[in-house]
Amino acid sequence: MEEAKTEVRRLVSAEYPDGVTDVEFYPSDFSSDEDISVAPDPPAPAMSAEDTTWDQERREKESQKIKEGETGVENVILELKSDVKNEKQPTNYVIPRIKFHYRWTVAQVSFGHRVASKLAKMSHLGDQSWISLLKKLRDFKRGPKHMRFFMAAGKKVAFSLFEATVGIGGLKTPQVFGAAKIAAQENLLPLGILGLGFSADNSPIPFHRTLVVHLMESGMIKRASFALIGPRSEPAGSIRLNDQRTRDRGWLVIGSLPDSYHNGITWCPALADKYRAWVIRLNKVTVNGIVVCEDQLALVDTGSSYLTTTEDNCREIAKVIQGKANNRIVAYPNGNLREFSFTFGDAAGEATFGLNKEDLSLGPVSGSGDGFLRSPVTYMSFGNKKYNWVLGGIFIDNMISIYDYTGEPRVGFASRSDVNPVITKI
Repeated sequence: MEEAKTEVRRLVSAEYPDGVTDVEFYPSDFSSDEDISVAPDPPAPAMSAEDTTWDQERREKESQKIKEGETGVENVILELKSDVKNEKQPTNYVIPRIKFHYRWTVAQVSFGHRVASKLAKMSHLGDQSWISLLKKLRDFKRGPKHMRFFMAAGKKVAFSLFEATVGIGGLKTPQVFGAAKIAAQENLLPLGILGLGFSADNSPIPFHRTLVVHLMESGMIKRASFALIGPRSEPAGSIRLNDQRTRDRGWLVIGSLPDSYHNGITWCPALADKYRAWVIRLNKVTVNGIVVCEDQLALVDTGSSYLTTTEDNCREIAKVIQGKANNRIVAYPNGNLREFSFTFGDAAGEATFGLNKEDLSLGPVSGSGDGFLRSPVTYMSFGNKKYNWVLGGIFIDNMISIYDYTGEPRVGFASRSDVNPVITKI
């Protein structure tokens, strides 16, 4: 505790060279519900928001290559679940039975009049200077977890920092969590599949590792990789509801995917340095045997339910299936969409992966009156994103997808073998 107190004083002194009146520590618990609701003071005229552009050191850390570990298990396999809302609509993935346990203490810091203007600026919503302080304190491994900052005129700002033990299968690892009411929506955390992607470009949050990389660097798994084994190779009628209103969503493999679970992997380099996400090259898209587009870029994304592309691509698809592209959806006459597939790969070899028949239609178009069915593809404006496809849950569910951080980040696709995954015992 004394070491933690010393670190708090050091950080406060570094952040406020003009001085503070006192730094006080209290052992009692503190709830952020006690925050006093007051309008923040306007920022001081001479102070500008912190520039969050990454410096060279940060960029080198973000782009450094991850090596394979020497210790730990080969993999941990978990069953995925999701809330049932509509059997025709893919829903977000969750992992059941993950529990968080944590303890905390409190630190209180009182500031003098000389730093009141700076603190007033920091209390302003959206200001990056507050994030700057939070990111330094986030590096604590031990010591104060909850903190209160009393400002001039009795104002109070609170934030929480605590360390939790996260259990995944038979693995347990500590993770740091934090929150601050005045920093709502500013924690630009990793993007990507299940949040296990890459830091958003120029995020003010300090450099960190995702859970999978952290497990490898902690010696708990050998390879920084994970895979989603989609559930949609089974007939739609095999969905089994239970009293918890959850249904099978396939499996999550943390670590190396067992060779017996697939029929060969087609690898695609992830363009992570440029896009900060699992963006890959998509060689071509085929509908009913006709190539509708080639040389595309695609984002693989569990945060999206369906397939999304440009309006031009959707209009090409509509032509092939004698349908129509209106109101951001593609609709078609019953029976006109028989195949929807995607081809990936490089000089080492290509492979094509298609949607199952039950995924080709989302049902009748509401209120259309013409008997048209809604396809799983929608369109939007991609702006400056540069990629032109988003492959969501309805695509991921149809195959095995692998996300590998080791060396050059890459994404792999594979079809399932007839070997059922074995859940790791907890």
